[in-house]
Amino acid sequence: MDKLSFDVYLQDPFVAENNLCFGFHTIEIEPDVTLSNGPTSTRFVVVDFNGHTGEIAKPAIWDAKKRQFTSRKKVLDKKHPASERYQYNQVHVWALAEYALAFFEAPQAMGRQLSWGFNGNRLILVPHAGMGKNAYYDRDSKSLQFYYFPHPDQPDKLVYTCLSADIVNHEFGHAVLDGIRPGFIEGFHEETGAFHEFLGDFSAILLLLNHTKFRESLSESYEGSSGSPLEILGNIAEEFGETVKGQAFLRSAFNKLTLKEVEGQGVHAVSTVLTGACYDILLKLAAIYIERIIDRTGKTSIQVAREAYTYAIQRARRTFLQALDFLPPTDARFRDYAIAVLRNQELADPLDPHQYRKMMADVFLKRGILYKDDMAELFNKERYLFDINNPGIKRFKRVYEWSRSKRTAYDFIHENRETFCIPPFAEIEITDVYQSEKMGRQNLLRPRQFVLEFIWKEEITLEGDDFPTLDGKKAALICGGTLVFDENNSLLHYVLKPGTQFSYKPAQAAVLAEGETRKAALLKALGLTDKTGLAAATLAHPEGFMKFTEAPHRVVEKNGLIHLQFSPHLDLSNHPSTLQPSWQISF
Repeated sequence: MDKLSFDVYLQDPFVAENNLCFGFHTIEIEPDVTLSNGPTSTRFVVVDFNGHTGEIAKPAIWDAKKRQFTSRKKVLDKKHPASERYQYNQVHVWALAEYALAFFEAPQAMGRQLSWGFNGNRLILVPHAGMGKNAYYDRDSKSLQFYYFPHPDQPDKLVYTCLSADIVNHEFGHAVLDGIRPGFIEGFHEETGAFHEFLGDFSAILLLLNHTKFRESLSESYEGSSGSPLEILGNIAEEFGETVKGQAFLRSAFNKLTLKEVEGQGVHAVSTVLTGACYDILLKLAAIYIERIIDRTGKTSIQVAREAYTYAIQRARRTFLQALDFLPPTDARFRDYAIAVLRNQELADPLDPHQYRKMMADVFLKRGILYKDDMAELFNKERYLFDINNPGIKRFKRVYEWSRSKRTAYDFIHENRETFCIPPFAEIEITDVYQSEKMGRQNLLRPRQFVLEFIWKEEITLEGDDFPTLDGKKAALICGGTLVFDENNSLLHYVLKPGTQFSYKPAQAAVLAEGETRKAALLKALGLTDKTGLAAATLAHPEGFMKFTEAPHRVVEKNGLIHLQFSPHLDLSNHPSTLQPSWQISF
């Protein structure tokens, strides 16, 4: 059956008004036999509830004969009348979400069907959640929520965040990551929350560059400079930034920031370092391709640029998204992701004739994400492709044995507690077991990958003046690891976030030191949060669709243990050290 076609904004109405080349774009979506009014499909349902008015808008109607959504028998495409604005917006946000999900699940990316970070199969899309300058993903209500607000210069005109492809794709990135690594929403390090923001921003960039029309427009403006910054690609959410903050973009990927320069400035500021680093790599991929062929093909600059941007998005999609499976189940840092990206590149292209891996590592090093010691380990030390970071598993099982279920995976981890530095009394939880079939260059299938994630909790007693309201309670230090094997039982990747309560051997001294560092960081974060009041109660609409204000962290007590959770859609307006909590929700 032919794919379905829908008209969406390539970026947003603001960009479309100023540049017709970046206006409407037709995207294609695989047909869904369950498609019905709403829109409602297998993985998404639009619930157009307005928390500001308390009303539910009429849904878009699916016309199976026309293979289009309609409202009062009018097709909801780019020529839709103003009277059907809400219904078009419903289709717009749904179509973008369907397209983004297919982009992530394809073998060129994750190579598997993705689950959400909540129980259920459908993500709720709320295109008109209420009046406000905001949009966010919310696990509790299983939804992406998009708001609208008056244009500051044209009060009669409303700005709909659901019409910004950048914003929709950013929030969808949050939902995808919450499904891949639900433990990231619980953390005590700034970089873990910032990683959520990074993936949201970079998802918007990758999805934009994935559009052929956009690449062609970029190519036509190419002037023959292989190092052209292509700033329009890195400017995220133009309309929202222009109308809310008075600048051409909300956060730009085109920056030279280092981790040291933004430390302590909040997750959104910190995220720009990793977004900028990956954007640098994206540009360098295009530049290297151009340098390789520009002088020996006889093609015009525009033709070469078009090929280069196509090559860059294909490789970047594999490089940055496939590496997500190599992340730990908790407490992810930018360094973890950089190492995952480099390891994925090493496995996908061991010979690396164009030295992409070294180029990527140099970018991460310059940003302060990797260290000089990492470079020595990665490039100066002799090592075998399938014998890297091997913890020395003693009681080995074939992947087809332990991957049958979480129960069989538990046996494998339990029998190797000592290897994985798990205390004998700790309760092990298998958070996920899954397989993926990913493609490498030239669309060749790579060996099937088997991923196992596990965690355990260590109790820490909170004592002293640092904990004015939490004194005497016990906190949970979440520990765990990720193992990735291929179908030939070769260990591809292993990463561990250790604790401190295991019986260590001299060879595990470094692991214990890392566990002590993690414990100290958790205590520091809990103390700061408790003192500043930055974990105040959530103020929410009764239906759960309209959160007006929310603290940047949630202190949740589960089974007698305190857990510190992020609110990843928050943007603090004051630095926590001011002891004057002030915050607003922001995408």
